[in-house]
Amino acid sequence: MLPKLLIVGAFSSTKGKENNRPVYGGILRSTEIIMNSESFNSFEIVPLDSSQISNPPPNILFRACFAARRILRIIKILAIEKPNASLIFCSDGLSALEKGLMIWLCDLFNCPSLIFPRAGNLINQISNSALMLRALRFLFGKAEIFLCQGQKWADTAINLLDFKSTNVLVINNWTATSQLISIGEQRIYDSSMEQTPRLLFVGWLEEFKGIFELLSVAKNLKDSSIDFHLSIAGRGDAEISAKRFVEDNDLEDHVRFLGWLDQKSLETELAQHDIFVLPSHEEGLPNAMVEALASGLAVIVTSVGLIPGYIIDKEHALLTIPKDIESLEFAVKSFILDQELRVSIAKRGHELAKGSFSTDVSLEKLSATIKNLIA
Repeated sequence: MLPKLLIVGAFSSTKGKENNRPVYGGILRSTEIIMNSESFNSFEIVPLDSSQISNPPPNILFRACFAARRILRIIKILAIEKPNASLIFCSDGLSALEKGLMIWLCDLFNCPSLIFPRAGNLINQISNSALMLRALRFLFGKAEIFLCQGQKWADTAINLLDFKSTNVLVINNWTATSQLISIGEQRIYDSSMEQTPRLLFVGWLEEFKGIFELLSVAKNLKDSSIDFHLSIAGRGDAEISAKRFVEDNDLEDHVRFLGWLDQKSLETELAQHDIFVLPSHEEGLPNAMVEALASGLAVIVTSVGLIPGYIIDKEHALLTIPKDIESLEFAVKSFILDQELRVSIAKRGHELAKGSFSTDVSLEKLSATIKNLIA
């Protein structure tokens, strides 16, 4: 019989889901790739969906009710399924506290756990709140392995959460799939030189994702008679306001809203665009950035979270200052007006994705770690 691996994360399929509503986001994509990976064929995966039922999240009473249901579900799984190990993804805030409680339950049932925080903002919460620091030091303390996507998280785990360095493991983002890398390898850059530059944003339509700074840059480009197209993929609480901004500033000929895209549609859009822009105020290590790099787009991102640990400014991408429209506009204009710069950075970014974010390499490392934990 295969060893059982409990995965607490986001799932789009019915099995393991907390609700029947569509699920989006970085953790969903990460778990989808795991579920389809040959590296995890040696496990029987037991999924437990912990995604929110809506964005923005419901009020704290509803969240508490759903969290209580998930706690009861994990107790049932631990008692009946008896998984050999658990891989627990978490975001920030209440998500981290709930997953910390799950870690303690896993320990109670002799199920070794690996905790994998994915929200860069959680580092800020740990650093700026003594209460959060104490809570997570206590709750995460029963985890066998602390997984992280970069050195900044590793330092936080060791220096603030008191994990031993031998129990902290950096696992690079694994969303540079072979299909996306193939899109980058087959990209013909010369064919886009005479076309209108095509910009792409992928993510939640929320203020902290920098959507209004990006739209302000789009307005400035139009006012300066610089030709461009901007596609915005995603939905969120700021969608209505963003669409109103486009209408009020006569940007309909330049900006289109795509909504959420399935993976096949996203790959089509990545292949058809030239520049990727994600001007977030805060991030961990965004999947959307890695997917754009792998697909051979010239990337513009803010210097936040774990991004500067992997991206060298003007080599793999252009790094901008968060919440700074002038900085963002300069980067966008640089790529639009300097095609040689755009192509050279896109090619080096693609090589970075192949070398550092390959699905096979990262998931083989993760799978081997779990097997060693079970042995």
